[in-house]
Amino acid sequence: PGLIGQEQLDWLAASLDEEPDKPALIVAHHNPNRSDNIEGLKDTDALFRILRARKQVKAYLFGHTHRWNVSRDESGIHLINLPPVAYVFHEGNPSGWVRATLLADGAQLELRCVDPRHTAHGQVIDLRWRN
Repeated sequence: PGLIGQEQLDWLAASLDEEPDKPALIVAHHNPNRSDNIEGLKDTDALFRILRARKQVKAYLFGHTHRWNVSRDESGIHLINLPPVAYVFHEGNPSGWVRATLLADGAQLELRCVDPRHTAHGQVIDLRWRN
């Protein structure tokens, strides 16, 4: 499991508070911890209390699970689980990278698979930022 720690959480909160009108994308290695997953961030609750309270936070990008997925939490923050570039844990899942185009009100994500024959290669997901 991962741990951000109180010192970094305090730094993050203060940094976000300095730029309340500037959209923020938070990037970390570990996935948010859910009850069915003990391998995520140990301090997920503390982190998301900070992120949810600051409307300029638009997305949380992470890896660790080696599974491409895009969802939202209950506050509207996009949860972007980036794919692995190697070591696919579950047969059939894509490996590759994501090309992100940032827009004024969202982003466009395009999955670029290491194997361009993968059915997910070129998948495009349009995101709209929360207000």
